Amino acid sequence: MGQFATRATLLSSECLKGRNLHGEAAHQLIRMTSEESDLRSALLLEQAAYNFLSCSRPQMVRKYAFHMVLAGHRFSKASQKKHALRCYKQALQVYENKSWSFAEDHVHYTIGKLSTALNVLDEAAQSFSMLMTIQSKQSKEQQMLFLKEYLSSQKMLVTGQSNKQNLV
Repeated sequence: MGQFATRATLLSSECLKGRNLHGEAAHQLIRMTSEESDLRSALLLEQAAYNFLSCSRPQMVRKYAFHMVLAGHRFSKASQKKHALRCYKQALQVYENKSWSFAEDHVHYTIGKLSTALNVLDEAAQSFSMLMTIQSKQSKEQQMLFLKEYLSSQKMLVTGQSNKQNLV
């Protein structure tokens, strides 16, 4: 029974956290993820990420960011866009300015798409603008996609601002 397994895993992970075995607690939570429930898996992945952040080894920060991206993806699949956006923003704090250009580009692009879906147009435009760099390592096709999204976000932002001014 999945419900009882989830309850047992949550209890076990709390016991492990109490003994400062955050890495093992994270691995137990990750093992409970499945394709059955995106929302449950997103919550478990998010909790696993926080456990990695609590580990004493510094390389666990990257695992934290990676699992926050996974949690954000699963939240997005579960139609929980605000939670997905929050997870991606937290992951960006780790990936930003680390020369991990593909990971950083993916996170900026996804933040832009989620912000657009949530009608937070200034944030979407800001995220897409971060993809417009000369030193991009993306393929030409990917760069064209980024440019298209950037221009679209700028157009929506300008249109939204002009509509606000017309109302005033």
